[in-house]
Amino acid sequence: MGTIEAILGKELFEFIFSPAIFFNLLFFGRAIFFTALEIIWPARKLSYLPVIWRDFIAYVFFRCVVLPVAIYFNSIVIAYDLVPASVDNFPLAARVSAYFILADFGHYWVHRFTHTKYVWRVHKWHHSPTYMYWLGGVRTTIPDFFLVNTPYFVAYQLLYISPWWMATAMAVSSRLF
Repeated sequence: MGTIEAILGKELFEFIFSPAIFFNLLFFGRAIFFTALEIIWPARKLSYLPVIWRDFIAYVFFRCVVLPVAIYFNSIVIAYDLVPASVDNFPLAARVSAYFILADFGHYWVHRFTHTKYVWRVHKWHHSPTYMYWLGGVRTTIPDFFLVNTPYFVAYQLLYISPWWMATAMAVSSRLF
């Protein structure tokens, strides 16, 4: 039993660290933190208060509809077992490094592809805000989210670790870097 689990108790620990609760707590924690930072040290005058509710609704739609549907499509379409099992013998640090290099490289090129005339229609809502703040980038469509996250699902096979912890690492790192 870990220290946090001992302090919280087994039931509360399992509840808080269940994926549904953990990611919502992570979102609200980031919301409070970044909103406070924007109020204390604004980079420029922001007038997002009139539209924050629309972006919050877009975020809820993203979490409840876009994300589950895109993950479902990624799990069906992406052919697993593309990476030889021998990759599991490499040190975890090497596999994590390779994951981030391949996933970010793939994300860059897929994102560039979404700016072409072929798929701009599914991506343009992402660029529709005329203001930029911490919640402004949540706008996405199912095809856009599917395309942009495909490199992460493909590169994920390098890791051979728990999907839950991988999702946590991706959620945290996407906001830190």
